[in-house]
Amino acid sequence: MGFFGDRRILKEARRARKTVRAIMRGKRGALDEKAAAQLERDLAEVDGAVAARDAARAGRATSMLQASFDRHLAFAKKSIVREYAEAFAFAILLALFIRTFFIQLFKIPTGSMEPTLHGAQNHRGFGDHIVVNKFIYGPQTLDWIGIPRTNIGVDIPTFRFSRLALRAPRRGDIIVFRFPFDALCNNCQRDFNLAGRADRACPYCGSLNVERQNKDFVKRCIGLPGETIEIRDGHIYADGRRVASPREVADIYYRNISPSQGPYGHVGQRITVPKDSYFVLGDNSANSKDSRFWGFVPFQNVRGLSFFIYLPPSRIGVVR
Repeated sequence: MGFFGDRRILKEARRARKTVRAIMRGKRGALDEKAAAQLERDLAEVDGAVAARDAARAGRATSMLQASFDRHLAFAKKSIVREYAEAFAFAILLALFIRTFFIQLFKIPTGSMEPTLHGAQNHRGFGDHIVVNKFIYGPQTLDWIGIPRTNIGVDIPTFRFSRLALRAPRRGDIIVFRFPFDALCNNCQRDFNLAGRADRACPYCGSLNVERQNKDFVKRCIGLPGETIEIRDGHIYADGRRVASPREVADIYYRNISPSQGPYGHVGQRITVPKDSYFVLGDNSANSKDSRFWGFVPFQNVRGLSFFIYLPPSRIGVVR
């Protein structure tokens, strides 16, 4: 049949031999001695043909093995529907495993990280699509289950495998994190947590027009746990010293805000970052709602490190 035809026959023989042996291991107890002996003889013939690289013999042996299989092991053969269902279920589980512990894809909706990351609002509805490394800070189990791209779902206990972490977040890292507050008042636009509250009223204005929210944000890590941070003349000062490294932080002009706008980032204000928390800012400081407005990001909320833009094609590259 020619070189390529012989290779195909031998490959099919190896695949048939492997499949039948695997099924026999699981169903040996359901076979009588005569059927098991016949299958073993047919398998031995396939083995000999493959070892001799005799394609004609392998083709005949494979046909005999298939006939014996249909006669004695047909009850163990999976239906096409079952095979596809199992393959689909495995693919789903594998995707969930990778998404939970290794990488996840995110889209940038706003311009708060311009020009580092392009948001859909400013780029005709198609912002940067990024890959986030979820393993670097220690893989974490899911903390929320629900309908994607909605706020319909429930919080679940989460666990971070800290011993597997490659390192902790550093200043300058662009991190993706779950927003620290789970509720939004549609009346005064203030964020707060509903945890432990019997009512669903806004603690600031008393409005009952409150909605649950489950949002992921992307910002640059500026202040580390235990540091004292100050925004002075557009620059970041950490423990009294002006930050000169990394350059991505040193070269950005960060704006102060007034006390009426938010609790942090006022002129002359020194901010102590709590333990296991981070102070984050958007690169587009004039148009970013960040830690100046709502506070610190607990480490347990950090999902991972943004490291690569995969769409649009013109923007493909490493995130810095």
